[in-house]
Amino acid sequence: MDIVYVIWLLYRNGKVAMNRGHNPTKYRVITLVLCFGLEILGSIAGIFITLSMNPDSQSLALAYILGILGIVVGTVWSRMIVNRAPIENQPNNNDNVYHGNHAQPNQGTEYRRVDSSAYVMQGEQLQKPATIRIINEYFWNDDAKDLFFLNNIPICTLQPGNEYSFLSTSVKNVFSIGRPDYPADDSQHSIKFVAAENGYIEITVKDGKIVTDKFKNLKAK
Repeated sequence: MDIVYVIWLLYRNGKVAMNRGHNPTKYRVITLVLCFGLEILGSIAGIFITLSMNPDSQSLALAYILGILGIVVGTVWSRMIVNRAPIENQPNNNDNVYHGNHAQPNQGTEYRRVDSSAYVMQGEQLQKPATIRIINEYFWNDDAKDLFFLNNIPICTLQPGNEYSFLSTSVKNVFSIGRPDYPADDSQHSIKFVAAENGYIEITVKDGKIVTDKFKNLKAK
């Protein structure tokens, strides 16, 4: 049973590694070594403890329990390693981009410009657009996709473990996940902010919710 579980874990960790732009083989090897290595160490420790307390005992219960505990520790450890792997620069993936008339390619770079002046009836527009970066952090359900809106305009869809950057000329902004309209007090799925000339906004999302503690809104230096 533990072999089936580790095979499943190898698949999941490898998929997370690929989503973050890494070779999955490296992280699958790490997962394999941690899970089976700690299981063996736990089993040996269990046998040693059992024999030290009762040299005549033939019970393997403690060895089994500590072996399973080793797999649990290996699982947590391997997940932490792959989840904290830096997100490498990835080629522009058109599957992640909303193919509408509101988001247009920006001279072949990874950035796209959202000209929202026609959609925001009040407020001034930036002369120098601000950069908005969306980071969709890994969560257990990495098969899910989140759709992101800025000022009612669909921007992109991202799987957990990916990120996306674009340019916006709007001063007053409403960013939301899943749909463009939320109640004013719903800070988990929607956030309002004022962008600065040539500024930088970083919005971190996890499990379909905005991580407000990691929100950044910086002015150009």
